[in-house]
Amino acid sequence: MPHPREPCECECPGAFYTGVPGVIAAMDNGRLAPGAVVERCDFCQRFPSDAVALARLRELGLVDAEVANVRSFSVHCYAVVRLKFPGVVAVDARSAARRVLDRFDWDVHGGTAEFADDITELLVDFDGDSDFSRSCRFSPEMEEIDP
Repeated sequence: MPHPREPCECECPGAFYTGVPGVIAAMDNGRLAPGAVVERCDFCQRFPSDAVALARLRELGLVDAEVANVRSFSVHCYAVVRLKFPGVVAVDARSAARRVLDRFDWDVHGGTAEFADDITELLVDFDGDSDFSRSCRFSPEMEEIDP
């Protein structure tokens, strides 16, 4: 007799149980809750992306009209990192900076990078927009940056 498969975490009732295997989201009375984030289950990976998981909820009629216009985006967060190069021998500060810049290699030095507690920009791409014509940029204060 075959051994029954163990259910994935997304199939077990809980705060983010949708009733749809492979989809995780907050529900309200059996429908997608307003403002809820829809994710694919990273354990069973029944769906290739969060956008496809959301599309499945739409197909099943589990998304109300007021939340049906949610979209999928890819957000690039440009964060400043700090790398320290101690003991740089040079004639002056500018020469020291130039020596580091000339020899910098992300593959070599990137492993020692530390987050410098500064985000300079957020780039938002609309998923599915292959020419990126709808992409937009925001400052950390959420002010739109002109292209």
